[in-house]
Amino acid sequence: MKTRALLAFFFFFSAALFAITTAEIVYDSLGHPLLNGGNYSLATIPRVGGKNIIGAEVNNSNGSCSLAVVAKLFTKGWLTNIASPSSVNITTESALWISFAQLPLNSCTNNPKWVVTSDPEFEEPVVMVGVAEALNSGCFYIKPNNSAEFFYKLDFCCEFKCGHVGVKADSHGNNRLVVKDENEEPLVLAFVKETSDEVVASDISMVV
Repeated sequence: MKTRALLAFFFFFSAALFAITTAEIVYDSLGHPLLNGGNYSLATIPRVGGKNIIGAEVNNSNGSCSLAVVAKLFTKGWLTNIASPSSVNITTESALWISFAQLPLNSCTNNPKWVVTSDPEFEEPVVMVGVAEALNSGCFYIKPNNSAEFFYKLDFCCEFKCGHVGVKADSHGNNRLVVKDENEEPLVLAFVKETSDEVVASDISMVV
């Protein structure tokens, strides 16, 4: 019994040590380390002419509305707050909470936190804002991506299972953020630091 306990201890210690030694600092689009609790807009490849991450109101079957996280062309990305309760620096092994830093006035929610839940239109779990009924209790992770310098992919992990955050169009043509299988194409993002003259969008795109 003692031998098994000792082996289990060394196994978990080794796993934790491996995670620490393989963790890489995450950088913003200018090559500066990502700040824990910092505000960034999320831009897709290419930086110029690519999509930015914002929220969009979607109507539910019961007449209420929800705020979905979407990737949209020709719009200014909303600032997101990226924080980790598990580490001082943001690394590729940090468990993350993501929320919109300054949620614009809307009729759906005043809770800015990103959650992963279900949507009857999709087989995959979807990324929403402020939904109380989260499908999975888990965390986001920023993972390396070799497509371009200072670009990363976003994963969502829960109960020892992870998936890539990707994009899938809904019936209204909105590019919704969904959690896909790890074998599928991920959404590739850069983290653009908030500037002193940053202005939050005053409107929200509405899906009818």
